[in-house]
Amino acid sequence: MTESAPREGAAGISRSAAAFYALAFFSGAAALVYEVTWAKMLALTFGSTTLSAAATVAGFLGWMGIGAALCHRWSRRAKNPLRLYALIELGIAIVGAAISSTFYALPEWFGSSDFLSASPRLEVCVRWGVVLLLLAPAAALMGATFPALCRVLIGSTRGADRHLGWIYGINTLGAASGALLAGLFLAERLGLRGASLAANGINVAVAAAASILLRTRRTAPVEPAPDEDLAVPTRLPRACTAIVLLVSGFCTLGYELLWFRGLRYLVGASSYAFSITLFTFLCGLGLGSLALRRLLRRGNPERDLVLVQAVAAVLAVAGISLQALILSAPALYDGISVFVPSVRTSPWGRRLLLDVAAAVATLLPATAVMGLTFPLATRLFLGDVRRVDRSAGRAYLLASIGSIAGAIGGALLLLPRFGVVGGTRLLAALNLAVALVVWLSTAGRARRLGLVLGGAAGVVLLSPTWLPGSLPLVGERAMGGAPSEPVFLEEGDLATVQVLRETGHPARLAMAIDGYKIGWSEGYRSTPFHLKQILIADLPQVLDTRIATTLGIGLGSGGTLAELAARPELSVLDCVEINAAVVRGQKLFPESSVLVDPRVRLHVEDAVHFLLRSRDRYDLVVSDGKQDPFFAGNADLLCLEFYRFARARLSGHGLLVQWFPLATLPGDLRVVLATLCRSFPCVDAFCFPPHSLLLVAGLEPLSGRPALTEPAYAALPMSKSLAVYGLDSAEALRSHWTAGREALEASVRSAPASSWDRQILDVSTFKARGSQWSEANAVNLQALIAAGDASPASGAPAHVDPRRLESARLVRRAWLAVLRERLAEARSLADEATRIRPEDPEVRVLVRILGGSDPR
Repeated sequence: MTESAPREGAAGISRSAAAFYALAFFSGAAALVYEVTWAKMLALTFGSTTLSAAATVAGFLGWMGIGAALCHRWSRRAKNPLRLYALIELGIAIVGAAISSTFYALPEWFGSSDFLSASPRLEVCVRWGVVLLLLAPAAALMGATFPALCRVLIGSTRGADRHLGWIYGINTLGAASGALLAGLFLAERLGLRGASLAANGINVAVAAAASILLRTRRTAPVEPAPDEDLAVPTRLPRACTAIVLLVSGFCTLGYELLWFRGLRYLVGASSYAFSITLFTFLCGLGLGSLALRRLLRRGNPERDLVLVQAVAAVLAVAGISLQALILSAPALYDGISVFVPSVRTSPWGRRLLLDVAAAVATLLPATAVMGLTFPLATRLFLGDVRRVDRSAGRAYLLASIGSIAGAIGGALLLLPRFGVVGGTRLLAALNLAVALVVWLSTAGRARRLGLVLGGAAGVVLLSPTWLPGSLPLVGERAMGGAPSEPVFLEEGDLATVQVLRETGHPARLAMAIDGYKIGWSEGYRSTPFHLKQILIADLPQVLDTRIATTLGIGLGSGGTLAELAARPELSVLDCVEINAAVVRGQKLFPESSVLVDPRVRLHVEDAVHFLLRSRDRYDLVVSDGKQDPFFAGNADLLCLEFYRFARARLSGHGLLVQWFPLATLPGDLRVVLATLCRSFPCVDAFCFPPHSLLLVAGLEPLSGRPALTEPAYAALPMSKSLAVYGLDSAEALRSHWTAGREALEASVRSAPASSWDRQILDVSTFKARGSQWSEANAVNLQALIAAGDASPASGAPAHVDPRRLESARLVRRAWLAVLRERLAEARSLADEATRIRPEDPEVRVLVRILGGSDPR
C-alpha cells in the first residue's frame, strides 16, 4: 500500500491527517483525566503514599501496554481500521463510566470484609488484584488507541515517517491538556465523579467524530504500494531498539518523579502546582515528538537516536543544575519561591505564571528532546508497515514496562537512595549507556558522533564539581524563621524530611516536611509551636477521665505522643505516620524515648487506610489540621470520609480532637466546621487566642462527661507543662470552651462540606489572596465569638465556674480588639476581666502585653 499525497497546509499537515490528529488529541486528554481522577479515587482504598500512587500508575500503564500489544489481534477481525478505532473509543467511555462508580464502593467493601482483616498479606493481594482487574478493560482499550490510529494513517514507509511522530506527539499534548484540565478545573468544579463523566463524554465525542469521518469518507484513501515501500529500513538490531524503548521508558518516569520533587522546593506541593508541572512535562514530550518528521529528513535515524540520548542526558543535568542555581541564589529564589511571603501572598494568577515559568525553564528543554526517543525508536522497530499496529503496539508495551519500572523504582530506590540530584545523574548515565549501545550496534560508527557522546559523558561525570549533593531546601520563612542548620535530611518517596537545629540553641530542634515546619522539641517550650503539640494531648484528658486508648495521626517530633505517654492510666498509645523518613528523623529528638514505651505502637502507613482496615476502638483520636500552600495532603484528613472512618473507630464515649491555627483561611474553617458538624452529633470549639483553635467531636455531649478533678490534674506532669502558658488548672483548659455544635452549625449553614470526591480544601490555599491570610486570625476569632454568644452555657464542659467562662469570653474579645488594632477597647476588656478574676494568670499575661508599646 502507498498513500495518496493529500493537499497540505502551511504547517505541512494534510487536511485529512489533521482530523485524525484531532482525534488523537482528545483521546489523550480523556485518558489523563481518567488517570488523574482514578488515582485519587483509589487513594481512598490504598492510601495516599507515593508507592501506592506509583503502583496505581504502574497498573494503568501495564494494561495500556498489553492493550496496545493485543490491538493487532482485534484489527485482523475488523473490516475497517477506522471503525475499530471508533469502537475502541466508545468502549472506553462505557467501561470507564462503569468502573468509576465502582472505585468509590471499594473502601467500604474492603472495610467490611472480616476475612480480609484476619490476614494483612491476603488483604493487600486481594485489594490490588481486584483493582488491577477493574482497571484492565478500560486501560487496555486506551492503550489500543495508539496502534489502532497508526493502522488508520500509516500504510507505507513514507507514511510512517510523516505520521508516527505526530500521532504520538499530538496524543501526548492532549494528555498534557487533560492533566491541566483535570487538575485546575474539572476536579475542583465537578468533583472526581464529574471529571470522570466529562472524560466519558470526550470518548463518546471522539467515537462519533471517527464514525462521521468513516461515513463521509473525508479522509485520503490508502492505496496499494509497491513491495519496496513496505519495509522500514534500519541498520539497528531489533533487540537493541527494544532496549532503547525499555530504558527510555524507565528514565522518563524516573525523571518525572525526581523533577516533580525538586520543583516542590520552589512551587510547593499544592494540586495546582502538581498539575502545572505534569502539564509542562507532558508538553515537552509531545512537542519533541512532533519533530520526528523533520529529524528523519537527515537520513540517518540510528545516529540521531544516539544524539537524542546524549543531548537528553546533558539537558537533564542542565535542568537540575538550573533548579539548584535558583534555590541557592537569593535574587532568583526570592522572586519565584512560594515559600517567600511576598510571593505567597501575591495574586494566585501571578503565582500560576511563576510556577509555569519555573517548570518550563527547568523541564521543557530536556523533556522536548526526550520526547523524540519513543517515536524514533518505534519507527526503527516497525519492520514491515503491513504489521504497523502489531509493531507499534509491541513498542508501546516495551516502553510501558520500562515506565512501570521507573515509577516503582523511582519511589523505592532513586529518591530514597540517591535523592533528586544523584538520581538525575544516574538516569543521565543510563541515557548515555543506551546511546553507547546504539552507537556500538550501528555499522560504520561515526567518529564525530563518538566525540559528541564522549563530551556528553564528560558533562555527566563532571557534574558533581558544580552540583550540590542535594538540592538546597530553604523552606518557609513565615513562622519560626530563626537561623538554623540541618542535622538530618532525607529525600524520601513522599517528601523531603529535615531536622533543623536553631543556631545557638542546641536544644531547639524542629522537623520540616518539604520545607514546612511541623514539629518542635521540648526546647521550644513557652512558644505557640510547642503549646499546640501539648494542648491537643492534654485538653481531651481533662474533658473525660475515661480515656484509656488513643490514636495519634502523625508522629512529627513526638511531642504529642510523649505528652500522652506521661499519663500512666493510658493503656494503648497508637500512632500512625505515613512517612517512614519522619520516623527516622524523629530519633534525633529527645521525645524519641517515648517509642520504647511498651504501650506505644507505631504504624507506618496512610491514616485513612489504617482507619479503614483497623478493628480497634479508641477513646481518643488526635490530629493536626493545618492548611497551608506549602503542605499537601491534610485535605484528606478534613473530609467526610475521614470523619466517618474515624467515628467508626471511636468508642461510645470517644473523642476526635483536631488542632487548627486561628490563622486558617476563614473559608476553609467554615468548610471544616460544616464537614465536622455533618459527621458528628456533638462538636465543640475551644479557642486559645491568639494562635490556636481545637475542635472536639464525639457521640456524647461534653457536659455529662466525668471531668478530671483539680487534685488529679495537679498530680499530673501536664499541670507543669501548661502552667508556662498561664493554664494553671483543669478548669482553665475547660474554660476555653467557646461554642457548641448548634451554634457552630448555624454559623456555617451555607458552607459546603468537603468530601473525597470534591476536596474543596485541596486548592483554596493556593488561590487565596494575601489579604485573606493577613485578616484570617481576626475574622475567625470574631466568627467564633459570635457563635459563642449564641451558644447556651449549658453546653459547656462540667466543672467550670461561670465567672471563669465570662473571664475567658472577655479575654477573647480583648484579643480580637488587639488584632483589629483597637487598643483602648482591648485594655477596657482586659480590665473588666481582671475585676472578675484578678488571680487568672491568662488575664495577667494579657494585661502585661497591653502595657507594652506593641501589644501584638
